[in-house]
Amino acid sequence: MWEGALGFHLRSAEHVGSGPGEIKLTIEIRRGGAFILFALAAYGAMVVLGCCALAIGLITFIDARRAEATLIGAIAAIAFAMPVPRNALPGTPPLGVRADMFVFLWTEVAAVIGLALVTLDWARTGPRR
Repeated sequence: MWEGALGFHLRSAEHVGSGPGEIKLTIEIRRGGAFILFALAAYGAMVVLGCCALAIGLITFIDARRAEATLIGAIAAIAFAMPVPRNALPGTPPLGVRADMFVFLWTEVAAVIGLALVTLDWARTGPRR
């Protein structure tokens, strides 16, 4: 068996079967370390982006910084760009895997809350007509 499949560790073993002339073949396929490192980096980047969006939202909402329209655009971009690194994972896992429940969905919630806080502060403190 060729063991050079990129991103995977392949191992095969031949076993004697239960009947005469029967052979059992077992194949073990595992992801490589590079995939695991890339997945951790992608999910780590998502956490950092979500925390940044939430921090910007909180800082502007408590009036520590002034709300700016560019911040609203930046946080909206974070919220809508978040699925890109998730979908760039090799094999593109289906939505709802355990890592999504622990990282991706909470990061999206943090980005949306940050966007809502900045938008509310911008609307609250903006110039009146």
